[in-house]
Amino acid sequence: MRLIIADPDCQHVRMRDTEEQAAITLGARVLTTVRYLERFRACEGIELRTQTAALYNSIFRFDDEMLVTPHLYGILGHSAPLLHLRRRMPDGLFDRFAEHLDAIAATTTPVFTDQGATPHVEG
Repeated sequence: MRLIIADPDCQHVRMRDTEEQAAITLGARVLTTVRYLERFRACEGIELRTQTAALYNSIFRFDDEMLVTPHLYGILGHSAPLLHLRRRMPDGLFDRFAEHLDAIAATTTPVFTDQGATPHVEG
């Protein structure tokens, strides 16, 4: 399982915090997630990585299905629309989001340094 979250110190997280004006910042939510996932640090096959790319979507991929939440300006993620995509044909919408996710995965950094420094990229 590969988990990729935003780097809480990157400029895109700071920009999102300015846009959302939420009581609890995105940076704080990311750090809370990291603390929660710390318990899985030693579990084989689970990687937690950060990325610094622009925050366009939240993507949750499960084989040939995925959930995508497009980020809308000034809207918290839980209030944004949720798209349920299924891979039905090559080069469709599902594959475009999958390629986007793989491109970001290639630039990630491990959260826990004992998990290694080589990004896990399928394909």
